[in-house]
Amino acid sequence: MRRAYVLVEGDADANFLRRVLNPDVQKDVEFVPAGGSAAIPSLARSLLVRRRVPVAVFTDSDSLNPTVIKERQQSLEELIELAAASVPVKVVVAVPEMEACFFAAPEVIERVLGRKIPPELIPLGKRDPKGVLDHLAGGGKRKWDTRQAIQAMDGNDIERIRAAPPIQELTKFLQGLPQLVPAGS
Repeated sequence: MRRAYVLVEGDADANFLRRVLNPDVQKDVEFVPAGGSAAIPSLARSLLVRRRVPVAVFTDSDSLNPTVIKERQQSLEELIELAAASVPVKVVVAVPEMEACFFAAPEVIERVLGRKIPPELIPLGKRDPKGVLDHLAGGGKRKWDTRQAIQAMDGNDIERIRAAPPIQELTKFLQGLPQLVPAGS
């Protein structure tokens, strides 16, 4: 039985969260790639109606505009909560994208790319992470490899990324859910 579902846009997001979230927080939690942000509301409502298990959504804001971000989060919450009844629901928005979390631990980026990141690109990377990561990877010649970066993270990187606001928000929600008690206990 699942204690909660965490819906994400794609496989890379699910792999990222499995790597950075504390194992205790992940106990009895299933990460579900929705196949894109447009599919998340429907999938969340289906899980809530059929399984009656808490649902968290971890999605990109795809914007830096605070008004747009807030509206996106609120509309997503409203769409999902219509099916929730009393089941806990949480929408966590990574601004502007999950890849911005890598800039909380730029050393992992440096290990993947094999070179130092110019310090002036770190703040820009938090605003346009995919663009900066692709630029650092070599522009058109080579693309940033999120999977490789997830594998390259060490314990220090993970601890620093765990302190990023969207990771903290998701962790707090999952920690607040009751643990499952094994049958026969």
